[in-house]
Amino acid sequence: MHAAAVIRRSRAVLAGVAGASAVLVIARVAGMTASFLFVLLLARALSPADVGAVMTLISSAFLASLFVTLNIESGSIRFIVEAQQQGREIVARGFLSFGRILIVASSIVVATIFVAASSLWSGESASADLVLVLAVAASIPFIGWLRFTGSIATAVAAPLHGSAPRTFVQPVVLLAVFSTVLLFYAGATPATAGLCFLIACMTATMIQFAMLRAKIGFGNHPSRDFSQWRNWVANGVYLSPLILLQENLQYAAVFAASLGLSAEDVAVYAVAIRFIAIARFGVLAVNVAVSAKVARAFAAGDTLRRDNALREAALLRFFPTLAATILIVSFAGPVLSVFGESYVRGASALAWFTLMPLSAALFGPNQMLLNIAGHRRSASAVSLAALAALIAATALSGRAFGIEGAAAATAITYALWEFALFLIVKSKLGTDASVLSLKR
Repeated sequence: MHAAAVIRRSRAVLAGVAGASAVLVIARVAGMTASFLFVLLLARALSPADVGAVMTLISSAFLASLFVTLNIESGSIRFIVEAQQQGREIVARGFLSFGRILIVASSIVVATIFVAASSLWSGESASADLVLVLAVAASIPFIGWLRFTGSIATAVAAPLHGSAPRTFVQPVVLLAVFSTVLLFYAGATPATAGLCFLIACMTATMIQFAMLRAKIGFGNHPSRDFSQWRNWVANGVYLSPLILLQENLQYAAVFAASLGLSAEDVAVYAVAIRFIAIARFGVLAVNVAVSAKVARAFAAGDTLRRDNALREAALLRFFPTLAATILIVSFAGPVLSVFGESYVRGASALAWFTLMPLSAALFGPNQMLLNIAGHRRSASAVSLAALAALIAATALSGRAFGIEGAAAATAITYALWEFALFLIVKSKLGTDASVLSLKR
């Protein structure tokens, strides 16, 4: 396909996507901006050691929330939509109720383990702050509820109502509350940051509940069918490695770094990896934009339409990401200096982190292709191995080589995961979703 034709078709794709999901994208970008500004204020208000401890605990809370829900929300579209299409509303109600019961029942256990495990970071002033630990631990069920209910909302065609409170309201409220504390009080402490985070999670949960009360009212009927609960749990556990590497990568990376770096170094590492979130979001947004088109082509057996859609995505994805990478590497030092002179030494780490969105843009949405084609087992097995390797390599390299070693290990492991998925797709599907497909 000629480049001019690809560009014309890409414009058409972008026009359709903009009409369908512009509000979601704007809300997500605004939320990411608010989250970035919160970290900036945190870095300016607290010492690097305290910032590192706060970021470690918050990242760990996001990971712990997966244990609260057992990640069953990852199957919400599959199970709820399927049940409703078959006229089995009782199963859809059972899925929703089971998830809520699971969150309530497991929250105390997970939060208690979280508080006990916080002793792993003892010895630093902030991690020894019991108020900080308790506040972040108390936020775990709210994080789980937001993610679970947001997935339910997507399944019932109300994605904005489910996503906006989690991706927009929570970070904006966190920024607003923390800014207010800095403005009207003498200063902030790690405990203050933890309490602000808890308030933001609670506020977002209440707003999401109010927005979705009518949308998911089907769950309030007393008749429910829980008979498939084993399938729901098994599917959630099975897909957890994929979720951690795709949606929770920065939290898993910060947690891994905390196992090998001091709190001060974790702060620098965490700030550096935050810059990559926007570039990764751009890659994921393009992949999501073409996912429905690719899925329809797969279902129809139309390989030409499938490959054309993948080429369009490659064009939209790679060159903007490459430009963003060049800018980030060129101005890493000056940009990090905004957070304070202590963070400038993270410039090399930031340069390494650009390998993650660049490799994702280069190799293409192979995880999505494996899911669509029904090869979830292959994707899950590779992702589990990659997750284990990322945690081990980041922690060990951090101990041996400091911040730059940890960042290099994280980025290289992630790039190898993307490459492995690319090879599996080539082998099983005979499809090339990489930027190299533009040559054909």
